Amino acid sequence: MRKGLLAASFFFFWVTYLVYPQTPLGLDTAIKTAAMEINAKMETGNIVVVLNIKSPAKQASDYVLDELINALVSEGKLIVVDRQNLVLIQQEMDFQMSGEVSDTSAQDIGKKLGAKSIISGSLDDSGSNLRLRIRAIDVTTAAIQISSSLNVKKDSQTAALLAGSSAASSSTGELFPNGLNYSTGRKVGAGFLNWIYGLGSFTMGDWLGGFLVGGTMIGGMILMVATVPNVDEAGNTVGDTSPGFYAGMGIMFGGIIYGHIRPFTYDIHLAKKRGTYYKAYNPMDQMKIAIIPDNHGIRAMQMIYSFQF
Repeated sequence: MRKGLLAASFFFFWVTYLVYPQTPLGLDTAIKTAAMEINAKMETGNIVVVLNIKSPAKQASDYVLDELINALVSEGKLIVVDRQNLVLIQQEMDFQMSGEVSDTSAQDIGKKLGAKSIISGSLDDSGSNLRLRIRAIDVTTAAIQISSSLNVKKDSQTAALLAGSSAASSSTGELFPNGLNYSTGRKVGAGFLNWIYGLGSFTMGDWLGGFLVGGTMIGGMILMVATVPNVDEAGNTVGDTSPGFYAGMGIMFGGIIYGHIRPFTYDIHLAKKRGTYYKAYNPMDQMKIAIIPDNHGIRAMQMIYSFQF
């Protein structure tokens, strides 16, 4: 009887092992499954940092990173380093949360954040499914503590998260943090170039904007010249100043003002079209404040403000 139960248990184990890993899970379920495995294998109170998730799209990396952190925190077993602290270290050490990070760099980052374990992973296209790989390494020894690999089904959620992966986000091919296609400095510069009859918009590839800005300025100038008031030999205005002159001046200056606005509106339109739009630019989003321990374990408040041109 006992042998029969052992045989049945053994058979059930192998059937589960062979079939379950091949069954693709929803992304949220896969993330929670990975979090449960991490919690089960790590000691209570262990300080961990979820460092990076490599994927073809930044929004997919951010989503997996945030959901994994939430799943670990909700269990209450581990101490998870705050994401805000990680962002500060990211800017200081210049690494991408959606790219590769070497084990040596990961150890350095873990030590700076006072963590004992570093959790990283990737979300890759494996053909018919996606593959979510999560692993944890010891900050001191770099030994692999946990390694998990799960199939993730391709559905509307993953399609939306990976939508911006193939889109070129700017003329340089760089994806800016707010999901737009041009940096703020680039758009401000285009605004000043638009003083030269829409030249700035033309340099951004915005032909319609260039013609609108340049045409408005030229039209206003023509109206000003055509209605310029007569002046006698003494330099005095003869008769009433034509209203057309002021109208032309207003049109020309309106074109200059629109020339500064157009690069921003065109960029948002282009970003939405390419699927790289997250939100409108907010300068305060570039400010990061967090409390981070130094090399001696002394906690101090740090602030970083990044402005990208």
